[in-house]
Amino acid sequence: MSNLRNALGDEAVRLRSPTARTIRLDLSGAFSDVRAFDIAVARPLTEQEPEDTLQEAIRLYRGPLLQDCPEEWATIERESREQSYLTALDTMGSRALAQGEAAVAVRWLRLALATEPYRESSACSLMQALADSGDRATLQQVYQELRLRLRTDLNTAPSPETEAVYRRLSQQETQPVPQPTPVPPSPAASRRHLPVPLTDLIGRESEVAEVGVGLGRARLVTLLGPGGVGKTRISIATAEAVLPRFSEGVWFVDLAPLTEGRYVPEATARVLSVQMEPGQSAEERLIAELRARSLLLVLDNCEHLLDASATLADRLLSACPGVRILATSRQALGVTGEQVYPVPSLGLPSPEAMEGRAGLLTVEKNPAFLLEYPGIQLFVQRAIQATPSFRLDRRNAQAVAEICQRLDGIPLAIELAASRLRSLSVGDIQTRLSDRFRLLTGGSRSALPRQQTLRAVFDWSYSLLSRQEQALLSRLSVFAGGWTLEATEKVCGGDGLEAWEVLDTLTALAEKSLVVYEQRGEARYHLLETSREYASDRLRETGKVATYRCQHCDYFLELAEEIEPKLSGPEQALWLDRLETEHDNLRQALSFCEKDTEAVRKGLRLLGALSSFWFGRAHFQEAQQHCVTLLGREENAAPTRERATALMLAGNLAFCQGDNPAARHYFEDVLAVRQHLGDRRGTAGALGSLGNVLHLEGDYARARSFFEEALILCREFEALNWEAVTLTCLGNVTFDQRDYATSRTYMENALSVCRQVGNRANESIILNGLGNIARYQSAPAEAIRFYEQALTISREIGETSQEAMILLNIGDVRAASGDIAGASALYCQALSLKNEDTDLRYAPTMLDIIATFLAERGPGYGESACRLWGMAEKLRADTGSPRTPGERESYDRAVTKVRLRLSEETVSAAWAEGRAMTMAKAIAYAMEKIEAVRVAIAPL
Repeated sequence: MSNLRNALGDEAVRLRSPTARTIRLDLSGAFSDVRAFDIAVARPLTEQEPEDTLQEAIRLYRGPLLQDCPEEWATIERESREQSYLTALDTMGSRALAQGEAAVAVRWLRLALATEPYRESSACSLMQALADSGDRATLQQVYQELRLRLRTDLNTAPSPETEAVYRRLSQQETQPVPQPTPVPPSPAASRRHLPVPLTDLIGRESEVAEVGVGLGRARLVTLLGPGGVGKTRISIATAEAVLPRFSEGVWFVDLAPLTEGRYVPEATARVLSVQMEPGQSAEERLIAELRARSLLLVLDNCEHLLDASATLADRLLSACPGVRILATSRQALGVTGEQVYPVPSLGLPSPEAMEGRAGLLTVEKNPAFLLEYPGIQLFVQRAIQATPSFRLDRRNAQAVAEICQRLDGIPLAIELAASRLRSLSVGDIQTRLSDRFRLLTGGSRSALPRQQTLRAVFDWSYSLLSRQEQALLSRLSVFAGGWTLEATEKVCGGDGLEAWEVLDTLTALAEKSLVVYEQRGEARYHLLETSREYASDRLRETGKVATYRCQHCDYFLELAEEIEPKLSGPEQALWLDRLETEHDNLRQALSFCEKDTEAVRKGLRLLGALSSFWFGRAHFQEAQQHCVTLLGREENAAPTRERATALMLAGNLAFCQGDNPAARHYFEDVLAVRQHLGDRRGTAGALGSLGNVLHLEGDYARARSFFEEALILCREFEALNWEAVTLTCLGNVTFDQRDYATSRTYMENALSVCRQVGNRANESIILNGLGNIARYQSAPAEAIRFYEQALTISREIGETSQEAMILLNIGDVRAASGDIAGASALYCQALSLKNEDTDLRYAPTMLDIIATFLAERGPGYGESACRLWGMAEKLRADTGSPRTPGERESYDRAVTKVRLRLSEETVSAAWAEGRAMTMAKAIAYAMEKIEAVRVAIAPL
């Protein structure tokens, strides 16, 4: 619920939770793209505006609905919308063909085929459009790619109808083409005064449609964006699309070659063929000529002549009611009535969608799915132009996606990268992107010099900045992932940029499309990666990288230490979210500490301040790597409080990842340092941690002794948070000793203290422990109540490892009551929360629970249970973590039952297979078998 509210931001007031299991979203008065899409595709087409209806639907469709949701209901809804989208594209393509606009038809039909690569009807229409436009080579390529896809992916061939279309169009190619009879220009042609692009515009259909709508509402629309994002191409395509609205046509004025603002009216008059008169300025003549005319004026590249462009636009719009202006600029003109349209980068698959096993499998199975994304389409098309033999396939798809992602979807950068395929492989380009400004050169010789290389694009923008703006832009490169205004003032101020100047300067950079501003709750800023690298180069030229990296580190160290005490209070989830937002900056600061001799001691402080964050969000492996690096530095060898804190963190991380020997070593070092410092409070923490290791190793008596000694020290210093944690540990160890009455007393006392300090994470652990006690005392209803309270808290604070264990416990209760379907669903939820960075303390228990559940399902699941037991046994051996007496009883009963059904050879073989599994494979295997149980018991 907390995550939903954060995601919805200001719209979170629409969320309602009538019951603990129900969430309702009130959409009254809200805009929903899905609902608007449904209305658009259902609207009857009219002769007057059929294209407007369909283009609106196409614009609204941004990809498969709820793509990551595997539920059947979502699949049905998703496929329905996709078919409506494809029908709209096919209809637009057919209408364009009927009107003789083959190039327009090609654009619509390519989108359809990218969405559904096996759709033969779209492929046939596309081949027809390519034939009509005379592009026989691409026609053949479309057919061959379709044929290859069908054979490779579906083991089939094109239908006879598709074959017939291809043969007919191929035969037409050999027929002599009649020479056209010269005809006078059409009225539309005589009104079209636009440059003719040499290449197709890729993936901008929705932007063109939106800007066209904007020109219907406002008389001045300004396309904003950084250099190379495609503002000019969109302006030309939009002007082409709205041409029928203007009786006197559309006119394009390129201001890029001008160096002084006074020439803007004159250049505009020249394009419009306005004759100069003695005694009148160019501006006056323009107003006189355009006062009664209906036309669209495209003013391209206004940023370096902003005042002059704004003045001309304002005066023309004030005096000429039939004139509308479409401007492109890196900064808004600031004219009354101006509608600003920020041009986005081209759409790309998210890095999350491409990462991990699922992303790799998707690419390997069907690399063509990447062609649904305009950024990938652009790379592939330009790659084919550079190297006609290029094909997107399983070998290069992942690299192509990463190249486009690292170039932020900026069209110019993607085109320059693709052009490098004349001399480099895709892998070479991917590797060399770390020096992208040297790599991405060699653009079109016909382009302006500032558009021929990626660096030239940024040099041009940089040259238009004031000294303060240049300084701030370069300093902002020390941030990673985004930042706040406060961070900017603290990190980037000084050395010629006063703190009071920062806000205005940062705002100016955002207005000039060099910094991206976003408002999601708290206002934040970020640089596109390509902009950040350019700014970093500029900072390096000043020789002050270390200065601002140090200020960056100091700011985030101060922030982490300020937040640290709040991570054990009632607003724990809020502050964990705050740190997660700054995760990239925290990584950046730690990286600086690891490499800088002067800052290395700060690294231990930062590590320690983030202890609750690493555990609260399960960033175990990342934190462990930082611990090893910083504790290994000679500068951090002295027995200081900071070292003790970092050693404690390292020990807890090792403990959570199942490395008990390493954990014991770290905790013993902590105890030695704390005792050396005379720190009795810290000594209590070390004793408690050593007790945890002994507990997990099955030495319950010694563990209890350590916990009791730690509890005395906690109460001596009134350290309530540590007291609650230690009472919880005593509750757990007495539970495993089967002293349930004493365990309940400890847990109830722990809960009381915990609620005083507001430590939500420990409260969840205690409630789960009380649930376990109730379950073993044969009170399942009470156990469920405790578990559900614990589950709510763990979800609120994002504690996924704890959430998984609670789900398993609830599943156990459901299974014991005969609710196999309910138990299966809960087990699947728990398994879905596990990953490579999971808390391995719980992993053997989790696998035991699933294996025992499978063993109870009958002979068909015995081998599966043995495989999971084999993996659990391996983990327990690696971590030195035996089963508790209660776990041992359940395990022995289940294993005995399986051994009675299967031969010893079968059991041994399955056990060995399980021991050979990786953790990830074991989780996937367990999910597969639980799903099999769910299918087997589902009603027909």
